[in-house]
Amino acid sequence: MRLKTLKLSLIYSFTTITVVSSQSTSNCIAELQTINPQSDLDVLSNCVTLSGSLDFGRDIINATIKGIQTTRGALRIPYGAKVQRLEAPDLSFIGGIMHLNGALNLTVLRMPSLTNVGSLRLTRPTESPYPYPTQPTISPYHHPANQPEDYIEVFEDD
Repeated sequence: MRLKTLKLSLIYSFTTITVVSSQSTSNCIAELQTINPQSDLDVLSNCVTLSGSLDFGRDIINATIKGIQTTRGALRIPYGAKVQRLEAPDLSFIGGIMHLNGALNLTVLRMPSLTNVGSLRLTRPTESPYPYPTQPTISPYHHPANQPEDYIEVFEDD
């Protein structure tokens, strides 16, 4: 009788672990993740790969993407977002567009592992003065295949 009770307890424990595991990765396969507080990103820290896109809400100020190495969709910061600092130390691949749409408050964008982006779009509202209110610093892109003088430049249409 005692052995049966133990056996049932073990089966119940494994079932519980499986359920928790599937709950923690269910966000990884969502088509779209909208991030407002940092806690939304913290929930995704168990995901190595996101199947969908990552959109930042207008109210997040400092964001750190931990653990995510790949997003198969886009990474977007919308016009009017308050984000000032975005760090993604592990992110190496963005399959879709990386769109910074008038992110006037963004002063730090740090993605040291990023080696592949589907496309990059930097949009600045026409009514804003150039340079941005705080001039963003875009560091050299250090991919092993690039020359030391390679970097990203932002141009203004005349």
